[in-house]
Amino acid sequence: MRILLLTENKQDATSFYRGAGIVSDLAQKSKAVIDILNWDELKPDWSIFALYDLVYMQRPLTTEAVNSAIYLKMMGKRLWIDWDDDYLNIPVYHFFVLQLQSYRDNVIKLAGMADIITVTTNALHSVYSQFNSNIRVIPNAIPSMLLNKCKYDNSGGVFWRGSHLHFPNVMHYANELQEVINQGIKIKFQGLNPFFLNAYTMLPEMEMYNYLEHYKKISPKFSFVCLIDNEFNRGRSNIAWIEATMAGTVCLAPDWEEWQKPGIVNYSNREEFVSKFAEMYNADLKQHYEMSYDYISENLILENVNKLRLEIL
Repeated sequence: MRILLLTENKQDATSFYRGAGIVSDLAQKSKAVIDILNWDELKPDWSIFALYDLVYMQRPLTTEAVNSAIYLKMMGKRLWIDWDDDYLNIPVYHFFVLQLQSYRDNVIKLAGMADIITVTTNALHSVYSQFNSNIRVIPNAIPSMLLNKCKYDNSGGVFWRGSHLHFPNVMHYANELQEVINQGIKIKFQGLNPFFLNAYTMLPEMEMYNYLEHYKKISPKFSFVCLIDNEFNRGRSNIAWIEATMAGTVCLAPDWEEWQKPGIVNYSNREEFVSKFAEMYNADLKQHYEMSYDYISENLILENVNKLRLEIL
């Protein structure tokens, strides 16, 4: 079998979890040849698509993706689509709201043409199953070599990681974050500069493996996730918790289905966010780390999760 994997950017974090990062192990298990291309590297025509038995599109949105899907179906090729965000419920504050909303019809067309759709969360399953009944949840997972038992350390303050696209989410919690900072809690941010806060530390963005290694060296007491409560954010996956566990720490996150996992400390409102933040800063969280580590070891290792993808092939 020969597979073409198409992605917007094979070097970004979503590709690490859903695109290029899954390929080596999946190719070994399936004995398939898997080629990876960015969309801007593809010149779609019959002579290219004829080489492949299946085309896997990671996060397809554009008219080019729709036209390619139409052509693939004309040629009788199998189409596998993977989405890790809710592109049908883009919030108005999103930096790219107009662009992403313009893709809505494309997403619906693509969903209808796919032979199989895979998503990261149960919430996304509910969204996309309106347009295709052949849909499966495949959770984000990490290679076994990246999950090594750490000695839980609490010397590195508190850590937030993410991209500038989370600016509205972090700003939504500005008062609460300033309140905990005023209590003497030191917070490090990576990937976003919350200039509206006083007294915080900014860390530079890094390539994926350098970032994961640096995360361990920071040795944070815990990491945290703050999200505006809406349908789009409820569809997000729990990568922040997985990465925290890889780094040897624990995670504070909303009390939503995707984040109700062993070892995560949940909060249900903004007031509880502050109280849990302070409690965690003064607590021994080693048991929470152990619970997270055990769950991920048993359920979210790529070599095991890829067996779900193998069933689709």
